[in-house]
Formats: sequence, structure tokens, C-alpha cells
Amino acid sequence: MVELLKSRKGYFYTLKNNGNKKRISQKEYNKKKKTQKVKKMKKTQKVKKIIGGRAIPTAFFRDLLREFKETADMTGTNITVEFDYPENMVSFKFNEIDTFMFYIDDSTLRLTYVMKRSEIPTRVFIEKMIKVFNERDDFTIFTLGDTSRVKIQGTNISLYKMKILETARTWYESMGFINDSLAEKRGEVVDFIDQELADVITDKTVLQKYQEEIDIDTILIKDFMSFIKEKLTSGNAEDEIVDIKNIIDTLFDELEKAIGKVNIGHYMKKLK
Repeated sequence: MVELLKSRKGYFYTLKNNGNKKRISQKEYNKKKKTQKVKKMKKTQKVKKIIGGRAIPTAFFRDLLREFKETADMTGTNITVEFDYPENMVSFKFNEIDTFMFYIDDSTLRLTYVMKRSEIPTRVFIEKMIKVFNERDDFTIFTLGDTSRVKIQGTNISLYKMKILETARTWYESMGFINDSLAEKRGEVVDFIDQELADVITDKTVLQKYQEEIDIDTILIKDFMSFIKEKLTSGNAEDEIVDIKNIIDTLFDELEKAIGKVNIGHYMKKLK
């Protein structure tokens, strides 16, 4: 490879790998510089790149892009795909609003980042990913972490925790993913959310505001979560957001004290 150099005095040179240096004109320097730039651009635009001795399965992402474009929910949506080869990352952006970022780790497809703000249901995106994952042979494992939350009046409410406290499973588990930390303790999780709320939240003052809508002394934890979900969905909890967050966090902390740490990691193995 030839390296192009420019001295402080304004002279131009080529430097070869063997150390030989040759002076050239500025015109020749500019021409070679332009050629190198073009070659570099073409190299980054190649369909196949090698990472850890393995070609990036860009065909997988082309198929995924086609699936997205053929989805009725995404009619008129501008979809862009970005490949960051040095970092092994591939990202999909939808109208510059929603972003899904993947990390390529040999035979494992990792969904590492999700920014979801549009009206398109998250399920639509995930179903397409699962479909292409099972149809192609590029990957054998699909992994992701559940950190889903909604921000209301500047406060983050964990949808991940709410779903577990309501149903004993995560939303991604309902899509076919596996969470080992929950799967191994499912019975204990069910027992926990089948308890009466008052047995866990001993400070009744935080529940007083709900006593005209529910029986705070007998309602089960799972039913209380359904009640809270309805209030958040209908927009009838504007003055209670911080309290709701604290109750959810407290209940989840008590759950983990009872069964151990619940991991956010999920995985799906390829269908045979």
C-alpha cells in the first residue's frame, strides 16, 4: 500500500511499505488522493464484509427490509438501513422516529437498542424479525433485553415490570422468546402476584386514593396491575404518575426478594 504525504514546506511524496519515498507533483498527489478515497468508499459499500472470519449476512437484512416494506402498517414509511462494519452494527430507522439496532455476533443476532415512538405497534416489528430469523439460516439464536418503558410527565414507568406483575411473564415471552430467570421460577412468580396487594404494600396511605375505585384490602397484585394499566392507557392517572411508579418498583423489589434477580435477557432458538 502506498501512503501519500505532504511536508510542512509544501512538498508531496509517496511512501511505500518498504520505506521508499518518492517526490511527486501536487497534481499527481491530488489525483492519487482522489483515487484512494473512491476505493475506500467502494470498499465500505460492498455487500459482503468479513467480521471474525465470517461474512455479514446482509441478505438477512435485505429480506427484513423487504418484509417491513410489504407490511400494511408501514405504508408510506421511509425506511433507512445503516451498516457500521467496524462495530458489527446494523440499524433500521423508520421515518427517523423509530430505531431498531442489531449487533452481529457470529451466529447470534442481538437486538441491542430500540427507540419506539410512532403509532406502529411494536409487535409488527418483532413479528417480522422473527419471521425472517426462522426462514433464513444466517443465525441460530436471536437475543434481546426487555427494558420497555413509557415516559409520562417526565417519569419513566417500567412496562417490563408491570407485565410481569400482571401476568407472571414478559411481553417478549408472549412472542416466543425465553427468559430463563422467569421460566425457572414461574410458579413462584404466580404465587407472588396472586397475593393480596395489602399483604405486600403495608403502607396503606399510598393506596388510599384508590379506595373508591377498588377494594384496596382484598385486591390481588395482578388485578391491581390491570387496574393501573387501564388508568395509564385511558390517561386518568396524570396526578398519580410518581406514586404509581413507586408502587410498581416496590412490588417488583419484593418479587425479587422472594424469587431472586429477574434478568431482562431473552433469547429465541431457531425453529428446526
